[in-house]
Amino acid sequence: MMPDRSQFRVPCSGTRNAKPETRNAPRSSKGQVSTELLVIVGFVVLLFIPLVLFVYYKTGELNGGIEGLEGRLLSSKLAFISNSLGSMGDGNYMKVEFSLPERVHTLEFRSVGQGGEVLMTMDDGSQVSQVTRLPFNSTRMYAGGLSYKLEFRSEGGLVQVSQSS
Repeated sequence: MMPDRSQFRVPCSGTRNAKPETRNAPRSSKGQVSTELLVIVGFVVLLFIPLVLFVYYKTGELNGGIEGLEGRLLSSKLAFISNSLGSMGDGNYMKVEFSLPERVHTLEFRSVGQGGEVLMTMDDGSQVSQVTRLPFNSTRMYAGGLSYKLEFRSEGGLVQVSQSS
């Protein structure tokens, strides 16, 4: 005859330090989810910081390029005005209002040989020059970053540049 198995069982209901079996039970997921979220946010921030720096520096380069183009366009327009007044003959004038970009150090109207030159010097030392058919009668230099209202007048084969009111 086989012995009764019930005699080998030990009751555990009265044990104080008995722990429930946790081998296959699911873990608490609140702590794990918040840790994973922090790791993901950390990676996103880590990728975002260099991107912000890259955009910041590229924006600065683009602004410098745009101001350089504005300077070239302005000197070209002023030379065109001078040539147009020369074509119309003596006694004609034109009032022009403009702002020089911040990167422009000086703007000057010079006589060179039988013609003239609109010379714009940038802060970095580079120059933008536009040649005109008529020489200028102007000795003033204009500083960058300011607004001006000038009068261009064609008289006696010269273009006179003066402050306009």
